[in-house]
This record gives sequence, C-alpha cells and structure tokens, in this order.
Amino acid sequence: MMRPMSEPAAPADDPAVFRNALLAAVAGFGLKPGPAQVEWMYRHHLLVAEANRHFNLTRITDPAKAAVRHYADSLSLLAAPWVDPGGPLAVLDVGTGAGFPAVPLALVCPAWSITAIDGTGKKARFVGQAAAALGLSNLVAMHVRVEELRSRRPAAFELVLVRAVGAMPDLLPIAAPLLRPGGRAVFYKTPSLPTQEMEAAARTAARCRLSSPRTFDLTLPCGGETLSRRLILFQR
Repeated sequence: MMRPMSEPAAPADDPAVFRNALLAAVAGFGLKPGPAQVEWMYRHHLLVAEANRHFNLTRITDPAKAAVRHYADSLSLLAAPWVDPGGPLAVLDVGTGAGFPAVPLALVCPAWSITAIDGTGKKARFVGQAAAALGLSNLVAMHVRVEELRSRRPAAFELVLVRAVGAMPDLLPIAAPLLRPGGRAVFYKTPSLPTQEMEAAARTAARCRLSSPRTFDLTLPCGGETLSRRLILFQR
C-alpha cells in the first residue's frame, strides 16, 4: 500500500479537511463514497500537490477547495441519470490533466475501464504513475491528442468525457467518431455557458449525427459559497 507523500504539517493538510469537504459536496447529489475511496482520493491529492511543485498541474492546491472543485466536480457525473456507476463501461477522459475526472471515477466505479489521455507528456506520465501507485488497474493513461486517437481507436468508447477542455463545437466532430453506437459524450460546463456556444454545439451535433444536447444542472457546496455546474450530453 502506498504511503501518503510527506507534506508540511499544517491544519489545512489534515486529511479530515479534505474528507469533510468532499463528503459534504457529494452528499448534495446522493453519493456516499466509502472511507477507502475517500482515502485514495486524498492520496491522489497529495501526489498532485507534490508533482505540482515541479511542473504545473493545477492552480487549486488547498485541500478543501481541491476536494470540491476537482474530486466532487469529477464525480458529479454520477448524479445524472445517464450512466450506471456499477455497470461496465469503456470510458475516455479527454485532456485529463492531473487525472480529472478519470481518477475519482476509476476509484468509485471499479467496473469502468477508463482511458485518460493528454497531449502533454508530463501530465499523461503523472496520471499513469499515480494510477499505478493507487492500484487502479481499471485506468490507463496515454500521451496522445484526441485528434490522433480517433483514427487509432474509432468507435471504441461508450462514454467520452470532456472537462475544462475547449469549446463543444470544436470538440464534438473529434469526439463523435470515438463513440460506439448509442455512446454518449458528456461535457462538464457551468450554467453561465454562452448561449452562442450551446447553439453552435447543437448545430454541430446534428452534422455529426448526434442527438440534441441534454443538460443536467447541480450545485456543489464549497465552504461559504455554492458552485453551479452543468453537464451536457450528446448521444450517438
């Protein structure tokens, strides 16, 4: 079992701070991760914080904020009625960065087979090393751009996830060929998404033979504020 990375002693680094913030946020949409799952998410957070000292992975390093803005936000997908957390799914995380949403979902949904890709080699290698350290046999990281992957693995995925990467009209034509028949592409956005992007995405989806967009809104408590989130689904 991996030991947490050594961190300076400070109240904010208490794992209870991370745990309480995460559990409070996901309770709002009915998710109850087990103690071991929360512990492994915290250990991933420590790995991210350590790697972040050497190259840029995230600007959010405070444990409470990271618990909500990275981990709870990643898991918000499970609040939508579009996926079965317990069933087997072939999942692609486009532009995974430090491993979001791939790592939290791999921990909570062990039946899912997740491929996390990033166009930056350092980030892809970090996610691969973190997956190995956390014992996540259902998560594979690849250094590849999504434009390259669509020709190498067409129609390979039942679920394609895009979080904090680009505009939907630009990415839908690239994501669509990766979907199996009946597959779904889900974008993590906010309700403040410009109307122009939503309208352009609907037109692009029609050209790609995808369904009209469906939305699912939710909120995440984060300290004294509330974060508004919107998940947007397109189906083949």
